[in-house]
Amino acid sequence: MIISSKKRAGMSLVEVVISSAIVLLISMAFISINLLYLKTSDTSIKTVKATYLIEEGVEAVNFLKDKDWAGLGVVGVNYYLVWIGTTWQATTTKSYIDQVFERKYSFENVNRDSNMNITLVGGTVDLNTRKLTVQVSWSDISGTTTKSMSSYLMKP
Repeated sequence: MIISSKKRAGMSLVEVVISSAIVLLISMAFISINLLYLKTSDTSIKTVKATYLIEEGVEAVNFLKDKDWAGLGVVGVNYYLVWIGTTWQATTTKSYIDQVFERKYSFENVNRDSNMNITLVGGTVDLNTRKLTVQVSWSDISGTTTKSMSSYLMKP
């Protein structure tokens, strides 16, 4: 009994379609991973920049405080920092940093109880202390992100 064997001369159309689909799926997975990496990287970079801008804002307001406590600003009003030549200046006109970040700051009154401890409820307003809040906001594809930091300022 003789058994004949046929040799295959090439790939069938089904094999080509299946291998193309596998290559396509692997390529799409790599592209998706790369896009996720880029989005995460961009978010991280902006968060780090915003953190530095907040810290810089607190230091700039401290500089303004040392220069002129009475002219520091009104409680409840948003102020923006502008670098003019060799000094910081506060303004109520919105300003953007790198045309991306909006940095603003505001003050709140600080109340103290009879033991001179800061209290959230009751007490009397301490005219020599203010609560400073610096906020940095930016917009991207996922919406607006805001980071903030609060600190207390005392009259020099």
